[in-house]
Amino acid sequence: MANETSELIARAFRDYNGGGVEALLPHVHPEFEMTTTSEIAAEPDTYRGHDGLRRYFGSFFEVMDKVEIKPAQVTPRDERALIIFDIAARGSTSGIETHLTGNSIVTIAEGKLMRIDFFTSGELAEEAFADLSG
Repeated sequence: MANETSELIARAFRDYNGGGVEALLPHVHPEFEMTTTSEIAAEPDTYRGHDGLRRYFGSFFEVMDKVEIKPAQVTPRDERALIIFDIAARGSTSGIETHLTGNSIVTIAEGKLMRIDFFTSGELAEEAFADLSG
């Protein structure tokens, strides 16, 4: 199961970076959910399903002309994975490039991404991931 989880995540990142959100959606469960909090997002919100992901990424592209997301670390465990990822973005007006690191736990259901939980640090994500096996 862990190998399947790793492969799904690798395909999802690759397809997003190669073709945008529409290329990502075949890897996303129709009942997908993720919540961004004020600690990690300028506009915290909950995003559900494919339309929610379109809305989430659409908010990026209101001010960015490039958003690339690459996994730096993927630690799979059954139907979940701890993912530390790098985001590279370029402002559409300013041309300024920004790089940041994100921390999340992804849940898989029926072979698709079902849920993403974000954390403000790798340490908090790792602690939460360890607690899931508990």
